[in-house]
This record gives sequence, structure tokens and C-alpha cells, in this order.
Amino acid sequence: MAGLRAMAISAALALAACQGAGPSSTGGGPAAGDAATAGKTATGDGGAAALKKAADAARFAKIDKAALLTGPVPAGFPESELIDKQCRVCHGPEYIPQQRLGEGGWKKTIDKMRRFGAVLSDDEAASVLTFVAHLYPPDLPDRPFRSAAPPPGALPSPAAK
Repeated sequence: MAGLRAMAISAALALAACQGAGPSSTGGGPAAGDAATAGKTATGDGGAAALKKAADAARFAKIDKAALLTGPVPAGFPESELIDKQCRVCHGPEYIPQQRLGEGGWKKTIDKMRRFGAVLSDDEAASVLTFVAHLYPPDLPDRPFRSAAPPPGALPSPAAK
């Protein structure tokens, strides 16, 4: 956990540096290494959003992106369990991975599913939103098309001559 926190602080410092929130020539900027001040200057929210974003990116970094194109939602995350319990009541395991939505589209979808009966607290919904928006963004390549033979009896049999 300490390593994750260090990565998040490093990411917040890098973000602050990219946004010009580093030390200024007048000495009024945050001191190097002061992640809380750097994050506050860069994001205006005390750095919490930048730290959370960095922590989420680090947490999801171990997910094999190629597997997202062929398999179900990755297991082993609290969000995966929520999806299993709330989304799979109606949707099969391939439904969510075939979607490609931006954060706004995922938020609308999650809000709609909550109105339809998915039981998620606001915090759980926000967590699932972060998870699916990170894994299934609009720029993720489409899943490969898989064709399968219809099950026996699904098609009419050829008429005998």
C-alpha cells in the first residue's frame, strides 16, 4: 500500500509540474516534494482527485489490455464483484466488455441501471464508473467478431426431395 501511495504522490507531482504548478521564480509556488500543495495548486481540490486518479491507474495497470478484447470483465477487483452481483442479474458476461463509452456515457448507463433496479450506493456506483470507464473507453479497439454455428434444430431442415 505504501508503494501505491508513493506512486500516487509521484503522479500528482508530475501532473502539477505539467500544469505549471511547480516552484515559481518568485518562490510563491509549492516546494518540490510537497505533493499536497502541488496537487492543490494543480487541481484546486487539495490533490485528492489527482491522487485518486493516479491510484486507480496504478491499480488497473496490471490488467492485460489484450484480454479486454476477448474475455469477460477482469476478476479480482471489488468492482468486478459489484458487476457480478448487480449487472449480471440481467446481462451476460460479454455484455459490458462489448461496450465502448466515455465517462459521461458510462455514468448515464449506470444511473439508468440504478433506476431499473441495480442496487448500488453512490460510492459503489462511482467506483464501478471509474472501473468501466478506464477499461472500456471509446478508443479501445472493438472486440473480434466470432461466428458460431447455430445450435442443432435452430434452423429448419432442408426439405426432402
